[in-house]
Amino acid sequence: MTHDQSAILAVCAVAMLLFAWGRWRFDLVGLLSLVAAVLLGAVPADGAFAGFADPAVAAIAAVLVISAAVRDSGLLDAPRPAFALLPRWTGLEVGVIGGVAAALSAVMNNFDAYAAMLPAARATVRRSRRSPAPLVAAIGAASLLGGLVTAIGTPPNLLASSLRRDVVGAPFGVFDFAPVGAAVAVAGVLFLAVAWRLLPGEQRRERDEETSLAGDSYTSEVAVPAGSPLVGQTVAALRARADRTVAVAAIIREGYRRIVPRRDFEIAAGDVLVLNCEPDALQALMERAGSLIVGGGTAGLDPDRIGVVEAVVTPTSELVGRSPGEAGLDERHRMGLLAIGRRGGAIVARLRRTKLRAGDVLVLQGELDAMAPTLSTLGCLTLAERRLRLGRRRLVAVPALLLAGALALAALGALPLAVALLCAVAALVGARVFTMAEVYGSVAWPMVVLFGTLLPISAALRRSGAADMLAGHLAALAQTVPAGWTVGLTLAVALLASPAINGAATVLMLGPVAAALAGRLGVSADPYLMAVAVGASCDFFSPIGSRANILSLGADRHAPRPPRRLGFALMLVVAVVGTASILTVWPLR
Repeated sequence: MTHDQSAILAVCAVAMLLFAWGRWRFDLVGLLSLVAAVLLGAVPADGAFAGFADPAVAAIAAVLVISAAVRDSGLLDAPRPAFALLPRWTGLEVGVIGGVAAALSAVMNNFDAYAAMLPAARATVRRSRRSPAPLVAAIGAASLLGGLVTAIGTPPNLLASSLRRDVVGAPFGVFDFAPVGAAVAVAGVLFLAVAWRLLPGEQRRERDEETSLAGDSYTSEVAVPAGSPLVGQTVAALRARADRTVAVAAIIREGYRRIVPRRDFEIAAGDVLVLNCEPDALQALMERAGSLIVGGGTAGLDPDRIGVVEAVVTPTSELVGRSPGEAGLDERHRMGLLAIGRRGGAIVARLRRTKLRAGDVLVLQGELDAMAPTLSTLGCLTLAERRLRLGRRRLVAVPALLLAGALALAALGALPLAVALLCAVAALVGARVFTMAEVYGSVAWPMVVLFGTLLPISAALRRSGAADMLAGHLAALAQTVPAGWTVGLTLAVALLASPAINGAATVLMLGPVAAALAGRLGVSADPYLMAVAVGASCDFFSPIGSRANILSLGADRHAPRPPRRLGFALMLVVAVVGTASILTVWPLR
């Protein structure tokens, strides 16, 4: 064993232990691994940053941006009313909503597909008053399964495609994953429609506020200007206009009269509506009715830098016991208060005069780059940004059309995939669908750092001969085993490794060894690389299935605890169906 081989194997071993340990950030582990590999001479110093120049890294960043634009465009709200027509049978709801989530995740980031389908799950839970656990588990798993269908569906697919370019000379095409991915996704969603019963009994029965998707209550205030379509409408008509996602708690008239309205109460110009709703529902109502938020604090700010964030008031925050007006959120800190979320009690005072409590969730609008440090100073915990454009119309179909155009150009060979996706991102900014601040905010930079630091290590595994050496030992053990079995074993190893060391590390460390094993056995590397990609993409042991997404984008706080029995059963389905599909579509010889 040469010095380079022993050095790179030692770096990979320590990195995998640190990933599995889970106490350090995964991007930090990747960075430290790259530094160690450079210092030990396994990675040349002048090639240390080559990973950041890999097209797969640019493609992953572009997919995150376009997926966020599609998610926030409002296009995915269209099928939501149809889910209300489903019979109240959990298996059917899981199958249908999970199937839609899988279809969405085939062409967008799995977290965005997951987030887009949560309102449908929320509405279903409210209607049936059942536990949200089966639907949340199904959406999380289905969003992973659907990502197997295209090259952009999951980061492991893009990384496996990049690895194939280095091994074979050409990457996988955009839809080369489709036959295998579609078979696995369909089998997995059908299995979920039946196997949701494998969830722990207490999760399937859980209905209390702490676990229900409908548990949060956001209170907002909306002014009705003269000429608004709401003038002269009844409260019942307003609720119908908002698809019954908005409740009118009170109407403030003439600046001081607080009225608890009946269904037939008519709205007048100048009224201030006190609404209980989600921020997404509030945005939809504003777009349809032309109402204005009561809040202020954003006058004179750059509209291209304005965004909306949620922040939790911590017990040590200086806001506890003070109202937003007393704290000067608008005049002093230039943040407009759009809504307050409070669990366990209704808000009866005007928002500006409401005494804040620890645990309140504030929905604030202001300049994104200034709000984070300000909220930190105030003692608030900033959650993931809500990409809402309150008061700005959304170009509903533009992001989806740009994504479809980019995929078509890449599939036809007119442009490389990464270039086509970056063109779509540029078009989003040029059409003013997204601002540059939103583009940068949509990229999960820890993921980019992880991929950029591990790609040179993966290349060193191949270049040093360490992967071939390991493959030689494995080939000796596999002499008496049919080659098809080794594909299944590769898929099984990737499935088991992904929850421990994350999907990207699985592809970049196991992929070179799998490709070298194929060379030793004298068979095509494609089935082995496909097996690694499928296994690395299917981590079913977190609410949204991907540790990278949880850490960098934020997990849904209502998601149930990891469903171990259901996860292991899904792994078995993926292993069996995936192996059979790979060997059918990608022959060994």
